[in-house]
Amino acid sequence: MARVLVVDDDLDILTALTMTLQSEGHAVHAARNGEEALHALERGTPPDVMVLDLMMPVMNGLELLEVLHADHRWSRLPVVVLSANRGYSHEDLGVLRLLRKPFDLDELFSAISAATSSVPSA
Repeated sequence: MARVLVVDDDLDILTALTMTLQSEGHAVHAARNGEEALHALERGTPPDVMVLDLMMPVMNGLELLEVLHADHRWSRLPVVVLSANRGYSHEDLGVLRLLRKPFDLDELFSAISAATSSVPSA
C-alpha cells in the first residue's frame, strides 16, 4: 500500500481521512497546514502521494504547491487536492487530481491508486 501525507486544517476531516486510509492499509502521516507538511517531508520517508486541502492557516495549499513545484525533490510528488474551492482545475494547480468537497471515498481511493501506479520504482 501507499505512504500518504494528508494535509488539512480541519481536525475532523484530518482524523477521518487518516483512519479511513489506515483501514485500507496505507501508512498515513497527518499535517495541519503546509508548514507542517514541509517539515514532515524534510524529516521523514517521502510519501508516495500527498492529499492536500487548499484553504488552511499558516501556509495554505496553494503556497505549499508553489514550494513543491519549485523544489526538485518534491516537484514530481503526486498530489491529490481535496477542496470546496471551485475556482481551480487540476491542470491549473499542476496536480494529479482535484476532488471537490464533499468528495466520494471511492474517488479518493482511485486517485491514490493512480498516484501510486505512476510513481517510478526505485
